[in-house]
Amino acid sequence: MTPTPEEIIKALGGPTKVAALIGIKPPSVCEWRDKTAIPAASLHKLAPHIERVMGIPKHVMCPEVFEAPKRKGRAA
Repeated sequence: MTPTPEEIIKALGGPTKVAALIGIKPPSVCEWRDKTAIPAASLHKLAPHIERVMGIPKHVMCPEVFEAPKRKGRAA
């Protein structure tokens, strides 16, 4: 299940920290709380941080930007 914008903001340390991570102003981050999704451009920038803090792979959060890791095949 994909976390809500509120859950992501909280996990990453609040609006001020999230804003600093991607170079925007905190009020913009606060506006996400009332929406059902974080804007795509911002989510793409946050995906590595979400992966690090929440354990959700960035390719799951943004499959259109990040490829899933290649699975290692078995040696014959």
